[in-house]
Amino acid sequence: AVDWSHFGMDRPPFRPAVDAAAYFPAPAHEAALRALVAAFSRRDPVVLIDGPDGVGKSIVARKWLDDLLPDVPRVLVPNARADRPADLLQAILFDLGKPFQGLSEQELRLAVTGHLLDTAAGGFPTVVVIDEAQHLGQSALEELRLLGNLESRSGAVAFVVLVAQPSLREALKRPSYGHIADRVAARCRIEPLTGEESGEY
Repeated sequence: AVDWSHFGMDRPPFRPAVDAAAYFPAPAHEAALRALVAAFSRRDPVVLIDGPDGVGKSIVARKWLDDLLPDVPRVLVPNARADRPADLLQAILFDLGKPFQGLSEQELRLAVTGHLLDTAAGGFPTVVVIDEAQHLGQSALEELRLLGNLESRSGAVAFVVLVAQPSLREALKRPSYGHIADRVAARCRIEPLTGEESGEY
């Protein structure tokens, strides 16, 4: 086994699991973090964080989640392979620890909707972070748009964060994605570190 303390490290670097403790405040990451904070305070419906593989998109989203007040309800779908709305709704219910098997699409929708409305009574919308969102089918994205439209007396009941590769931004330019693209109020692109930033890292 490698003695990482020899290199001044308390754990192995570059682990495959997303670890918010490994967050590095490069300018692009800090800008994305600020954009998330501002979008949540405005209660924007949908935010997109995109960039190539390995640039730290997921870490930025997890860092932001960790910094939220503990009373803010949240859902994290770490690998959004959902072609149909039912697939996405099941993934959300699974993360919430609620029954998700053997239900029709409409029953799944009602279960998610009911949870979001009930939780909003606590004063905050439920944060729904969808990682690898480029794998969402168009109808699953449309389902997210509809969830983002839901409102209680205190306002929107969901705040959706899409973490994706650039292909999703390209897809949102197509006319058929127009309704979804209109709901994306903030878009943050994270690029690879520069040589100087890599040295600082």
